Amino acid sequence: METVLKRMVVVLVLAVAAAQLEAAMIKRVAPFEGTFFEGFEQVTNNAALTNLMAGLASCAGVDADLTVQNGNYFNLWDQHAFEGAHFLGGAAGYGTPATIEITFAMPVRKFGGVFGHRVRPGVESAGETEFVFYDARGREIGRDHVFIDSLPGGVGAYWQFTRKVKRVTFTYVHPMADALTASLSPVQLQKFQRATRGASQ
Repeated sequence: METVLKRMVVVLVLAVAAAQLEAAMIKRVAPFEGTFFEGFEQVTNNAALTNLMAGLASCAGVDADLTVQNGNYFNLWDQHAFEGAHFLGGAAGYGTPATIEITFAMPVRKFGGVFGHRVRPGVESAGETEFVFYDARGREIGRDHVFIDSLPGGVGAYWQFTRKVKRVTFTYVHPMADALTASLSPVQLQKFQRATRGASQ
C-alpha cells in the first residue's frame, strides 16, 4: 500500500511539474508592435494566403474555408474589421467550429493580434476561442483560451514564448483575425532577411 501511495505522489508531482513547464513556455503579454504585421489590406488572392507578414506567415483553414473580407460591406461575420477595412475570417458551416492555422517560415518568439467571431443581434455567441501553439518539430507546447463576447468588436491577445513557435491554430465558430503581429529572435530575423534577399535576386 505504501508503494502505491509513493507512486501516486510521484505521478502527481510530475503532472504538476509538466503543467508548470507548459505554462512557462507560453505567456500572455501586453500588446506589442512586432517586427512583422498583417492587416490583410494588401491581400490580392483569397485562394492563396501564403505570403502574409512580408513572407513570414501563411494561413490555411483546417476543415474550414478562409476568406479576406472587406468589413465595410455586408458579410457573414456581421462585423467590421478591427483595424483598417479587411479581416481574415473562417467558416466551417452553421454552428460548426472552424480552425484557422498560421504557419511561420521561421519560428517566432512573440505573436499576437485582435481576434473575434461572428456576432448576430440578439444571439448569444460569447465563448472561448482556443489557441494551440506548436514548435518547429510539430510538438504542442501549450494552449490558451481567449474569451470573446457576443458584442461586435475584437479582443487583443498577445503571447511570448520561451520555446519558439512555428505554428498556431485557433478555433471557434466563424473565427476572425486582424492586426496580426509577430517577432523573431535577432538571429532568426537575420536568417529570414538573408533568405528573402536571396529569393528576390
